[in-house]
Amino acid sequence: MPFVKITTSQALDAHQREELRQAVWGAIILIPQKFPETTMIQIEDKADITKGPGGEPALFCETRLYTRPAFELKKAYIEKISAAFAEITGVKPEKMYTTILEIDEWGSGGGYKHF
Repeated sequence: MPFVKITTSQALDAHQREELRQAVWGAIILIPQKFPETTMIQIEDKADITKGPGGEPALFCETRLYTRPAFELKKAYIEKISAAFAEITGVKPEKMYTTILEIDEWGSGGGYKHF
């Protein structure tokens, strides 16, 4: 764990997808005990997603974490990925939402964990 899902209205090529993965892996290490090797990433492009009227490109990122990191760490993580996502996809930061879900229970490798 963590699991990161990125959904955008933009069409992405293979290079942009890899850049998004690298951005997440580079930011996830800001959170203690979170590592690129255990981070699962799902990228969905060309989604029918908008934020407000106008039809401008939009992006939604959801990060699920097993544990409850400090506010400052989550803030730094979101700031870092948001800046990278804007640069990679061209989506304006004001057209992005980013959430962090803190999960108390999780299964991995056939086992069960409870926080």
